[in-house]
Amino acid sequence: MSGFHSVLLCALIAGCPESHPPDDPPRPGLRPDLSLSDPPSGIPDGFPAPPDAGPIPETCIEGTADRCLCPDGAEGAAYCRAGSWGECECPTEPPDGDPSAGCREEDPEWCDRRDNDCDGEVDEGHVCPDLSVSNTLPVTGSVWSYRAGEGIVSVLEPFWPATDDEPLGGFDLRPNPVIPGPDGRVFYGSNWDGTFELNPDGPDRAVSTRHCVHYIRPKFSGSGEAIYACSGVVRREGGTVIAEIPWSVSVVAVTESGRALLRVNGEPDWYLLGVDGTIDSVPLGHWEGELRSHSGATVSGEQIFFAVWRERESEDDEAIVFRLNADTGTASIVRRVPNTRYGIALPDGRFFARLARTEPSAPILEFPPDGPPRVASTVEGLELVYRP
Repeated sequence: MSGFHSVLLCALIAGCPESHPPDDPPRPGLRPDLSLSDPPSGIPDGFPAPPDAGPIPETCIEGTADRCLCPDGAEGAAYCRAGSWGECECPTEPPDGDPSAGCREEDPEWCDRRDNDCDGEVDEGHVCPDLSVSNTLPVTGSVWSYRAGEGIVSVLEPFWPATDDEPLGGFDLRPNPVIPGPDGRVFYGSNWDGTFELNPDGPDRAVSTRHCVHYIRPKFSGSGEAIYACSGVVRREGGTVIAEIPWSVSVVAVTESGRALLRVNGEPDWYLLGVDGTIDSVPLGHWEGELRSHSGATVSGEQIFFAVWRERESEDDEAIVFRLNADTGTASIVRRVPNTRYGIALPDGRFFARLARTEPSAPILEFPPDGPPRVASTVEGLELVYRP
Protein backbone atom coordinates (compact mmCIF):
# COMPACT_ATOMS: atom_id res chain seq x y z
CA MET A 1 0.00 0.00 0.00
CA SER A 2 1.43 3.36 -0.93
CA GLY A 3 2.00 6.10 1.62
CA PHE A 4 -0.57 8.16 -0.32
CA HIS A 5 -3.49 6.07 0.97
CA SER A 6 -2.19 4.15 3.98
CA VAL A 7 -3.06 6.97 6.38
CA LEU A 8 -6.47 7.35 4.75
CA LEU A 9 -7.31 3.67 5.08
CA CYS A 10 -6.18 3.50 8.70
CA ALA A 11 -8.50 6.38 9.46
CA LEU A 12 -11.49 4.86 7.66
CA ILE A 13 -11.13 1.13 8.30
CA ALA A 14 -11.58 -0.09 11.86
CA GLY A 15 -8.07 -0.92 12.98
CA CYS A 16 -4.85 -1.21 10.99
CA PRO A 17 -2.22 -3.91 11.71
CA GLU A 18 1.15 -2.63 12.81
CA SER A 19 3.02 -4.49 10.08
CA HIS A 20 2.49 -6.84 7.13
CA PRO A 21 4.75 -9.58 5.84
CA PRO A 22 6.42 -8.56 2.55
CA ASP A 23 4.64 -11.36 0.67
CA ASP A 24 1.22 -10.37 1.98
CA PRO A 25 0.55 -6.70 1.16
CA PRO A 26 -2.36 -5.08 3.01
CA ARG A 27 -5.68 -5.23 1.22
CA PRO A 28 -8.42 -2.61 1.41
CA GLY A 29 -11.63 -3.48 3.14
CA LEU A 30 -14.98 -1.87 2.48
CA ARG A 31 -15.10 1.70 3.66
CA PRO A 32 -17.87 2.68 6.05
CA ASP A 33 -20.60 4.99 4.85
CA LEU A 34 -19.13 8.47 5.23
CA SER A 35 -22.40 10.26 4.56
CA LEU A 36 -23.98 11.62 7.71
CA SER A 37 -27.58 11.33 8.80
CA ASP A 38 -27.17 14.83 10.22
CA PRO A 39 -24.22 16.29 8.27
CA PRO A 40 -22.29 19.28 9.63
CA SER A 41 -22.74 22.66 8.01
CA GLY A 42 -19.14 22.42 6.85
CA ILE A 43 -18.31 25.98 5.79
CA PRO A 44 -14.49 26.26 5.81
CA ASP A 45 -12.76 29.46 6.93
CA GLY A 46 -12.59 32.04 4.21
CA PHE A 47 -15.93 31.15 2.62
CA PRO A 48 -18.86 33.42 3.45
CA ALA A 49 -22.10 31.90 4.67
CA PRO A 50 -25.34 32.67 2.84
CA PRO A 51 -28.02 34.40 4.91
CA ASP A 52 -29.86 31.15 5.70
CA ALA A 53 -26.78 29.06 6.57
CA GLY A 54 -26.29 30.23 10.17
CA PRO A 55 -22.94 30.67 11.92
CA ILE A 56 -19.73 29.38 10.35
CA PRO A 57 -18.49 26.24 12.15
CA GLU A 58 -14.85 25.23 12.13
CA THR A 59 -15.58 22.02 10.26
CA CYS A 60 -15.32 20.54 6.79
CA ILE A 61 -17.54 18.15 4.86
CA GLU A 62 -16.88 14.52 5.80
CA GLY A 63 -15.53 12.43 2.91
CA THR A 64 -14.35 15.35 0.76
CA ALA A 65 -10.80 16.24 -0.24
CA ASP A 66 -8.80 19.35 -1.07
CA ARG A 67 -5.48 19.94 -2.80
CA CYS A 68 -2.30 20.42 -0.81
CA LEU A 69 1.40 20.85 -1.59
CA CYS A 70 3.90 18.09 -0.79
CA PRO A 71 7.46 18.85 0.42
CA ASP A 72 8.89 17.89 -3.00
CA GLY A 73 6.51 20.27 -4.78
CA ALA A 74 4.13 17.55 -5.98
CA GLU A 75 0.37 17.87 -5.46
CA GLY A 76 -1.19 15.74 -2.74
CA ALA A 77 -4.61 15.46 -1.13
CA ALA A 78 -5.92 16.34 2.32
CA TYR A 79 -9.07 14.47 3.41
CA CYS A 80 -11.80 15.61 5.77
CA ARG A 81 -12.13 13.21 8.71
CA ALA A 82 -14.12 13.73 11.89
CA GLY A 83 -14.91 17.29 10.89
CA SER A 84 -11.38 18.60 10.25
CA TRP A 85 -8.79 18.51 7.47
CA GLY A 86 -6.11 15.83 7.80
CA GLU A 87 -2.44 16.12 6.91
CA CYS A 88 -1.32 16.30 3.29
CA GLU A 89 -1.02 12.80 1.83
CA CYS A 90 1.58 12.63 -0.91
CA PRO A 91 2.14 10.12 -3.73
CA THR A 92 5.04 7.69 -3.48
CA GLU A 93 7.12 5.85 -6.06
CA PRO A 94 5.70 2.60 -7.47
CA PRO A 95 6.66 -0.51 -5.45
CA ASP A 96 9.77 -2.41 -6.47
CA GLY A 97 9.40 -5.68 -8.31
CA ASP A 98 6.29 -7.19 -9.89
CA PRO A 99 3.18 -4.99 -9.31
CA SER A 100 1.01 -8.14 -9.64
CA ALA A 101 2.77 -9.96 -6.79
CA GLY A 102 0.25 -11.09 -4.20
CA CYS A 103 -2.77 -10.06 -6.28
CA ARG A 104 -6.14 -11.81 -6.07
CA GLU A 105 -8.74 -11.82 -8.84
CA GLU A 106 -11.56 -11.28 -6.36
CA ASP A 107 -9.99 -8.08 -5.01
CA PRO A 108 -11.10 -4.63 -6.22
CA GLU A 109 -8.56 -2.40 -7.91
CA TRP A 110 -7.13 0.10 -5.43
CA CYS A 111 -5.02 3.23 -5.73
CA ASP A 112 -1.68 1.84 -4.55
CA ARG A 113 0.48 1.48 -7.72
CA ARG A 114 -0.22 -2.28 -7.74
CA ASP A 115 -2.26 -4.68 -9.88
CA ASN A 116 -4.72 -5.72 -7.17
CA ASP A 117 -7.13 -7.74 -9.34
CA CYS A 118 -4.55 -9.65 -11.42
CA ASP A 119 -5.62 -8.25 -14.80
CA GLY A 120 -2.21 -6.91 -15.75
CA GLU A 121 -3.22 -3.25 -15.30
CA VAL A 122 -2.29 -0.91 -12.47
CA ASP A 123 -4.78 1.49 -10.88
CA GLU A 124 -7.16 1.26 -13.84
CA GLY A 125 -10.76 2.42 -13.78
CA HIS A 126 -10.15 5.84 -12.21
CA VAL A 127 -9.60 4.46 -8.71
CA CYS A 128 -7.17 7.21 -7.69
CA PRO A 129 -8.55 10.52 -6.42
CA ASP A 130 -8.65 13.28 -8.99
CA LEU A 131 -8.85 16.79 -7.56
CA SER A 132 -8.32 18.63 -10.82
CA VAL A 133 -10.95 20.67 -12.62
CA SER A 134 -10.50 21.04 -16.37
CA ASN A 135 -12.31 21.42 -19.70
CA THR A 136 -14.40 24.31 -18.40
CA LEU A 137 -16.05 27.36 -19.97
CA PRO A 138 -17.21 30.68 -18.49
CA VAL A 139 -20.70 30.68 -17.00
CA THR A 140 -23.14 32.79 -18.99
CA GLY A 141 -26.28 31.89 -17.05
CA SER A 142 -27.36 31.71 -13.43
CA VAL A 143 -28.72 29.17 -10.94
CA TRP A 144 -32.23 29.67 -9.59
CA SER A 145 -34.01 27.83 -6.79
CA TYR A 146 -37.57 26.68 -6.27
CA ARG A 147 -39.57 24.41 -4.00
CA ALA A 148 -41.93 21.87 -5.47
CA GLY A 149 -44.18 19.72 -3.36
CA GLU A 150 -47.74 18.86 -2.52
CA GLY A 151 -49.71 21.98 -1.76
CA ILE A 152 -46.90 24.40 -2.63
CA VAL A 153 -47.23 27.19 -5.16
CA SER A 154 -43.67 27.74 -6.30
CA VAL A 155 -41.50 30.82 -6.42
CA LEU A 156 -38.51 30.77 -8.75
CA GLU A 157 -35.80 33.08 -7.40
CA PRO A 158 -32.08 33.81 -7.95
CA PHE A 159 -29.70 31.48 -6.12
CA TRP A 160 -26.22 31.97 -7.64
CA PRO A 161 -24.56 34.34 -8.27
CA ALA A 162 -26.19 37.15 -6.32
CA THR A 163 -28.29 39.22 -8.74
CA ASP A 164 -30.95 41.89 -8.67
CA ASP A 165 -33.32 39.77 -10.75
CA GLU A 166 -36.86 39.69 -9.43
CA PRO A 167 -38.31 36.32 -8.35
CA LEU A 168 -40.96 34.69 -10.50
CA GLY A 169 -43.84 33.40 -8.42
CA GLY A 170 -47.40 32.26 -8.25
CA PHE A 171 -47.29 29.25 -10.60
CA ASP A 172 -48.41 25.85 -9.44
CA LEU A 173 -45.75 23.12 -9.62
CA ARG A 174 -47.32 20.49 -7.41
CA PRO A 175 -45.07 18.46 -7.44
CA ASN A 176 -43.42 19.00 -10.84
CA PRO A 177 -40.11 20.31 -12.19
CA VAL A 178 -38.95 23.57 -13.66
CA ILE A 179 -37.42 23.08 -17.12
CA PRO A 180 -35.08 25.88 -18.27
CA GLY A 181 -35.41 27.25 -21.78
CA PRO A 182 -33.32 29.63 -23.89
CA ASP A 183 -33.07 33.39 -23.27
CA GLY A 184 -34.19 33.02 -19.66
CA ARG A 185 -37.52 31.46 -20.60
CA VAL A 186 -39.04 29.11 -18.05
CA PHE A 187 -41.06 25.96 -18.67
CA TYR A 188 -42.67 23.72 -16.10
CA GLY A 189 -44.29 20.31 -16.16
CA SER A 190 -47.58 19.00 -14.90
CA ASN A 191 -48.24 15.29 -14.43
CA TRP A 192 -51.85 15.88 -15.43
CA ASP A 193 -51.75 18.54 -18.11
CA GLY A 194 -48.34 18.42 -19.84
CA THR A 195 -45.67 21.13 -20.21
CA PHE A 196 -46.19 24.89 -20.19
CA GLU A 197 -44.13 28.02 -20.80
CA LEU A 198 -44.42 30.48 -17.94
CA ASN A 199 -45.85 33.82 -19.05
CA PRO A 200 -45.85 36.42 -16.23
CA ASP A 201 -47.99 38.76 -18.33
CA GLY A 202 -50.73 36.43 -19.49
CA PRO A 203 -51.89 32.82 -19.91
CA ASP A 204 -49.11 30.21 -19.92
CA ARG A 205 -48.46 28.60 -23.31
CA ALA A 206 -49.00 24.85 -23.65
CA VAL A 207 -46.15 22.87 -25.28
CA SER A 208 -47.39 20.11 -27.57
CA THR A 209 -45.89 16.67 -26.78
CA ARG A 210 -48.24 14.66 -28.97
CA HIS A 211 -48.17 10.83 -29.15
CA CYS A 212 -47.02 10.45 -25.53
CA VAL A 213 -49.72 8.93 -23.33
CA HIS A 214 -48.03 10.02 -20.07
CA TYR A 215 -46.12 13.10 -19.00
CA ILE A 216 -42.56 13.37 -20.27
CA ARG A 217 -40.03 16.10 -19.58
CA PRO A 218 -38.91 17.78 -22.83
CA LYS A 219 -35.72 19.80 -23.31
CA PHE A 220 -35.39 22.91 -25.46
CA SER A 221 -33.08 24.03 -28.26
CA GLY A 222 -31.73 27.55 -28.73
CA SER A 223 -34.82 28.45 -30.73
CA GLY A 224 -37.10 27.27 -27.91
CA GLU A 225 -38.29 24.14 -29.76
CA ALA A 226 -39.11 21.19 -27.50
CA ILE A 227 -37.34 17.83 -28.06
CA TYR A 228 -38.84 14.84 -26.27
CA ALA A 229 -38.89 11.03 -26.35
CA CYS A 230 -41.42 8.31 -25.57
CA SER A 231 -42.01 4.73 -26.75
CA GLY A 232 -38.64 4.61 -28.51
CA VAL A 233 -39.31 7.67 -30.69
CA VAL A 234 -37.64 11.09 -30.40
CA ARG A 235 -39.83 13.95 -31.62
CA ARG A 236 -39.89 17.68 -32.10
CA GLU A 237 -42.59 19.83 -30.56
CA GLY A 238 -45.92 18.96 -32.14
CA GLY A 239 -45.02 15.31 -32.77
CA THR A 240 -42.67 15.41 -35.79
CA VAL A 241 -40.43 12.31 -35.69
CA ILE A 242 -36.67 12.94 -35.54
CA ALA A 243 -35.53 9.34 -35.00
CA GLU A 244 -36.88 5.93 -34.03
CA ILE A 245 -34.71 4.11 -31.49
CA PRO A 246 -34.95 0.44 -30.40
CA TRP A 247 -34.63 1.40 -26.71
CA SER A 248 -36.46 3.47 -24.15
CA VAL A 249 -34.50 6.73 -23.86
CA SER A 250 -34.63 10.05 -22.06
CA VAL A 251 -33.54 13.40 -23.49
CA VAL A 252 -30.82 14.70 -21.14
CA ALA A 253 -30.05 18.03 -22.84
CA VAL A 254 -30.40 19.84 -26.17
CA THR A 255 -27.75 22.16 -27.64
CA GLU A 256 -28.21 25.54 -29.28
CA SER A 257 -28.52 23.97 -32.74
CA GLY A 258 -30.90 21.19 -31.66
CA ARG A 259 -28.54 18.23 -31.10
CA ALA A 260 -29.68 16.06 -28.20
CA LEU A 261 -27.86 13.96 -25.62
CA LEU A 262 -29.87 10.78 -24.97
CA ARG A 263 -29.57 8.20 -22.22
CA VAL A 264 -30.94 4.67 -22.42
CA ASN A 265 -33.26 4.27 -19.44
CA GLY A 266 -31.88 1.85 -16.88
CA GLU A 267 -28.58 1.37 -18.74
CA PRO A 268 -25.21 3.22 -18.70
CA ASP A 269 -25.45 3.94 -22.44
CA TRP A 270 -25.36 7.44 -23.93
CA TYR A 271 -26.02 8.64 -27.47
CA LEU A 272 -25.83 11.89 -29.42
CA LEU A 273 -28.74 12.64 -31.72
CA GLY A 274 -27.96 14.92 -34.65
CA VAL A 275 -30.41 17.45 -36.08
CA ASP A 276 -30.72 15.17 -39.13
CA GLY A 277 -31.68 12.15 -37.00
CA THR A 278 -28.27 10.42 -36.99
CA ILE A 279 -27.39 8.64 -33.75
CA ASP A 280 -23.83 8.09 -32.47
CA SER A 281 -22.62 6.42 -29.28
CA VAL A 282 -20.98 8.65 -26.64
CA PRO A 283 -18.25 6.61 -24.88
CA LEU A 284 -17.46 7.76 -21.35
CA GLY A 285 -14.38 5.57 -20.86
CA HIS A 286 -13.58 2.69 -18.51
CA TRP A 287 -14.63 3.12 -14.88
CA GLU A 288 -14.56 0.78 -11.90
CA GLY A 289 -18.10 0.34 -10.58
CA GLU A 290 -21.31 1.34 -12.33
CA LEU A 291 -22.23 4.62 -13.99
CA ARG A 292 -25.85 5.20 -13.13
CA SER A 293 -28.40 7.97 -13.58
CA HIS A 294 -27.55 11.52 -14.52
CA SER A 295 -28.64 14.91 -13.26
CA GLY A 296 -28.07 18.60 -13.63
CA ALA A 297 -27.13 19.02 -17.29
CA THR A 298 -26.31 22.54 -18.49
CA VAL A 299 -25.62 23.75 -22.03
CA SER A 300 -23.25 26.36 -23.44
CA GLY A 301 -23.64 26.58 -27.22
CA GLU A 302 -22.80 23.09 -28.52
CA GLN A 303 -21.18 21.97 -25.24
CA ILE A 304 -23.17 19.89 -22.73
CA PHE A 305 -22.04 19.58 -19.10
CA PHE A 306 -23.66 16.73 -17.18
CA ALA A 307 -23.06 14.77 -13.99
CA VAL A 308 -23.21 10.97 -13.69
CA TRP A 309 -23.45 9.06 -10.43
CA ARG A 310 -20.79 6.33 -10.03
CA GLU A 311 -21.56 3.56 -7.55
CA ARG A 312 -18.69 1.42 -6.22
CA GLU A 313 -18.42 -1.42 -3.73
CA SER A 314 -14.90 -0.64 -2.57
CA GLU A 315 -15.26 3.11 -2.09
CA ASP A 316 -17.80 5.84 -1.60
CA ASP A 317 -20.12 7.00 -4.35
CA GLU A 318 -19.08 10.01 -6.38
CA ALA A 319 -20.43 12.30 -9.08
CA ILE A 320 -18.45 12.53 -12.32
CA VAL A 321 -18.92 15.66 -14.41
CA PHE A 322 -18.42 15.30 -18.17
CA ARG A 323 -18.27 17.83 -20.97
CA LEU A 324 -19.68 16.63 -24.28
CA ASN A 325 -18.62 18.47 -27.44
CA ALA A 326 -21.66 17.96 -29.66
CA ASP A 327 -19.71 19.16 -32.71
CA THR A 328 -17.28 16.23 -32.44
CA GLY A 329 -19.28 13.76 -30.32
CA THR A 330 -16.44 13.38 -27.80
CA ALA A 331 -16.73 13.57 -24.02
CA SER A 332 -14.02 14.69 -21.58
CA ILE A 333 -13.86 14.71 -17.78
CA VAL A 334 -14.38 18.01 -16.01
CA ARG A 335 -14.11 16.81 -12.40
CA ARG A 336 -15.00 14.14 -9.86
CA VAL A 337 -16.82 15.09 -6.66
CA PRO A 338 -16.61 12.54 -3.81
CA ASN A 339 -19.49 11.46 -1.60
CA THR A 340 -22.18 13.02 -3.82
CA ARG A 341 -24.70 11.68 -6.32
CA TYR A 342 -27.00 14.23 -7.90
CA GLY A 343 -26.42 17.90 -8.61
CA ILE A 344 -26.09 20.69 -11.16
CA ALA A 345 -22.83 20.85 -13.11
CA LEU A 346 -22.02 24.36 -14.35
CA PRO A 347 -19.75 25.04 -17.36
CA ASP A 348 -17.07 26.65 -15.15
CA GLY A 349 -16.60 23.43 -13.15
CA ARG A 350 -18.77 24.52 -10.24
CA PHE A 351 -21.03 21.79 -8.82
CA PHE A 352 -24.05 22.12 -6.53
CA ALA A 353 -25.22 18.93 -4.79
CA ARG A 354 -26.25 17.25 -1.56
CA LEU A 355 -24.10 14.59 0.05
CA ALA A 356 -24.81 11.00 -0.97
CA ARG A 357 -27.41 9.08 1.04
CA THR A 358 -28.92 12.16 2.63
CA GLU A 359 -32.50 13.37 2.75
CA PRO A 360 -33.93 16.23 0.66
CA SER A 361 -33.73 18.28 3.86
CA ALA A 362 -29.91 18.07 3.88
CA PRO A 363 -27.92 21.22 3.02
CA ILE A 364 -27.03 21.96 -0.59
CA LEU A 365 -23.26 22.25 -0.96
CA GLU A 366 -21.34 24.33 -3.49
CA PHE A 367 -18.17 22.66 -4.80
CA PRO A 368 -16.22 25.51 -6.45
CA PRO A 369 -13.64 24.93 -9.20
CA ASP A 370 -10.86 25.52 -6.66
CA GLY A 371 -11.05 25.15 -2.91
CA PRO A 372 -13.12 23.19 -0.38
CA PRO A 373 -16.93 23.01 -0.46
CA ARG A 374 -19.24 25.38 1.37
CA VAL A 375 -22.88 25.26 2.40
CA ALA A 376 -24.97 27.06 -0.22
CA SER A 377 -28.39 26.61 1.39
CA THR A 378 -30.08 24.85 4.29
CA VAL A 379 -33.64 25.46 3.04
CA GLU A 380 -35.50 22.14 3.16
CA GLY A 381 -36.79 20.68 -0.10
CA LEU A 382 -35.06 23.26 -2.27
CA GLU A 383 -34.36 22.34 -5.91
CA LEU A 384 -32.00 24.12 -8.31
CA VAL A 385 -32.22 24.87 -12.02
CA TYR A 386 -29.73 26.53 -14.38
CA ARG A 387 -31.15 29.33 -16.52
CA PRO A 388 -28.91 30.05 -19.53
